[in-house]
Amino acid sequence: EMAYVSQSPKMLAFLCLKATPNKGATYVSDGFASTADILSTPLGMKLAKLGVCYRRDLTDAEYYKDSKEGVYNHWQKSFGTNDPIKAEQVAREKGLVTEWGPNRLLRTRYYA
Repeated sequence: EMAYVSQSPKMLAFLCLKATPNKGATYVSDGFASTADILSTPLGMKLAKLGVCYRRDLTDAEYYKDSKEGVYNHWQKSFGTNDPIKAEQVAREKGLVTEWGPNRLLRTRYYA
């Protein structure tokens, strides 16, 4: 999760108030160790040489407010603002390249 930003969270917490039987499993792994393992393979070496681009397309909350489509996340929630200029600023601070698309879609790219 969040491989598309250059900063990692300092803490991570999980809470389950009421478990659903046989559902909701969450897997946790050591991202640094698994990345090191992957990078030691021929594919990993090729990825390290060529680089990787993580792209996200974040929809606009206002555009989807009357939509029946289930949208998991909008750029307003991801960047904690309703101001497009502030969202771009926060994205740049996280090392993301931004581009606006139709219907106020915010496309971000992170090059690793």
